[in-house]
Amino acid sequence: LYEGVTYDGVAYRESADESLLVLGGDAAGYTFALAQANALTNLPTSGVATYAGTNMIGSRDGLFGEVGTFSMLADFANGRVALEGTTPSSSISANGLRINDSKGTFVGDRGTLTVNGISQPASIVGAFSGDEAFGVSGIYLDNDADGSGPEYVGAFDG
Repeated sequence: LYEGVTYDGVAYRESADESLLVLGGDAAGYTFALAQANALTNLPTSGVATYAGTNMIGSRDGLFGEVGTFSMLADFANGRVALEGTTPSSSISANGLRINDSKGTFVGDRGTLTVNGISQPASIVGAFSGDEAFGVSGIYLDNDADGSGPEYVGAFDG
């Protein structure tokens, strides 16, 4: 319940880094995604790390929602991230997302989101969490080509 509106949702909690991933929606079909984790301490400045975990996606109209997996490669020496995620009917991919060294975040608007065989540009926002970037989580959405707001929103955590 938020500001008098009831939302139904699916939540995943990972005990290792105390992260939480939520995909929800209300009766009107509004869909949201949330990824939350512990604060980052000691972001690595060298080396490569791989991450894997849960990936969820939902549609704005509330008629589509799926759970799958994601994998990510973080190259801390070069400050870049590559992300791949899938569900039974969708995929998200992005390469070369720049890591913000001072915040431990990454963002980009040149990803590709494919749903039911139709591909479109997507934006991704993520953050590393825990000691030495133990975990990672974030959200993604289509880039709203027609001005009505994103049709799909997803979240990943691992």
